[in-house]
Amino acid sequence: MLSLLLLLVAGGSRAAALPESRVVNGEDAAPYSWPWQISLQYERDGTFRHTCGGTLITADWVMTAAHCISSTLTYQVVLGEYDMAVGEGPEQHIPVAPADIFVHPKWQSSCVACGNDIALLKLQRPAVLNSQVQTGQLPAADTVLPDGYPCYLSGWGRLATGGALPDRLQQALMPVVSYERCTQPDWWGVLAIRRTMICAGGAEKAGCNGDSGGPLNCQAADGHWEVHGIASFVSALGCNADKKPTVFTRVSAFEDWITESTKKLFLSERAGRGQTLEFIRKNAANGLSVANLVAGLSSVLCSLNRQYHHSCWLLLVGFLLDLADGAVARRLDACSALGAKLDDFADFTTFGLATSLLLQPRGVLDGLLAIAYVMAVFARLCFFSSGIPFTYRGLPCPYASSLLAGTFLLTGGNVTLLCVTAIVMILFMVDRGFYPHDKVLESQLWKKVVYAGGVAAVLFSPAAVASVYCLAWSTSYIIFPCAVWSCKA
Repeated sequence: MLSLLLLLVAGGSRAAALPESRVVNGEDAAPYSWPWQISLQYERDGTFRHTCGGTLITADWVMTAAHCISSTLTYQVVLGEYDMAVGEGPEQHIPVAPADIFVHPKWQSSCVACGNDIALLKLQRPAVLNSQVQTGQLPAADTVLPDGYPCYLSGWGRLATGGALPDRLQQALMPVVSYERCTQPDWWGVLAIRRTMICAGGAEKAGCNGDSGGPLNCQAADGHWEVHGIASFVSALGCNADKKPTVFTRVSAFEDWITESTKKLFLSERAGRGQTLEFIRKNAANGLSVANLVAGLSSVLCSLNRQYHHSCWLLLVGFLLDLADGAVARRLDACSALGAKLDDFADFTTFGLATSLLLQPRGVLDGLLAIAYVMAVFARLCFFSSGIPFTYRGLPCPYASSLLAGTFLLTGGNVTLLCVTAIVMILFMVDRGFYPHDKVLESQLWKKVVYAGGVAAVLFSPAAVASVYCLAWSTSYIIFPCAVWSCKA
């Protein structure tokens, strides 16, 4: 990443941003002793290259410096890294989507010393936390460390200004320099340093030409470590220029923004998931109705191609789907006028048109019977209403269809017997007798067992077993509607 240079009108001092993680006069850190340290890498020519440090603050959020980010680059975060020269095993490479990079809104790339040098990156998948990869703890809001407080800067850093780059993670002890001392005229001066910054280190040890985004790690009184700073800039006069300590973004000054940014995205994602779940809730029953419609249309095609056994199987599948969609709609409180119309259209297609083709009409009389059957289903769906809750007037057409399909499979498509059965079903559908709302999936356990048995028989058993099962089920409803299948039974 190209260096970002800023001329400061503060005692003639010049400051340069830290585009890459570099530690001057540091030492090799113990392997994985800073497990929240990350390597921010950008892609060039098909290869990812290290550009900045950063801190893993939650399993899926990384904190770094704003000046590390370019809208033209593609980034990934590497966790569990120690020696960049070798693959040691614990490394986790996680991509970052451009839409998941959040730079502080007040950051000005032309003015590093104006502050707000902080950015957050949402990982595309959560990091796997272990002994080599852990989250860094942030200090309490508005915490300000006293002068001389011992802290460590970590990063893969140049060992001197313009010096070599080490493969292993470096660390350097960098005591805090108070705001009062750091803003003295012969130090950085008041124009270069804001109260939202921390000065640390000095002429001996410093960040250099980088360490950008890397953490300033400070140990609290109870022994745990906190990340108080984000490496931001050094003097252009030299990484370890006298009275020009490394300048960090003070994390405690941005706690509210960090919380707001991460929470806002979380709420946005949760709202998106909520909208998806709400869409599913409202349309689950409609999906079953559409599946029933598809089964009916497929049954029609099978009958036209004289594949009647397949047609019968599809009708039995439609029978099961129809019993399920009403239960799902009521269970999810997703009943709607549109859903009712879709359900009626699917029922008419499957239990009217598709079922009538099982009669294999070849002559005028057979054709008239098929038309009569379709019209009986139409009348049953459109005009018969009992006015009594959970009570049908006229035999529900799915049971008539199930009985005809079962009869076809058992008799091998005996047309005479099918025609007689169809006439009986027409009479049952148009006699306007009362039939209870079976509510198979919303009633006693034994009814749910019957439904589960029907699913097993239709999907996994031979055609003969499925037909006998559905015949017995439908016949019991037709003959003993109130005694056996009443909602109160």
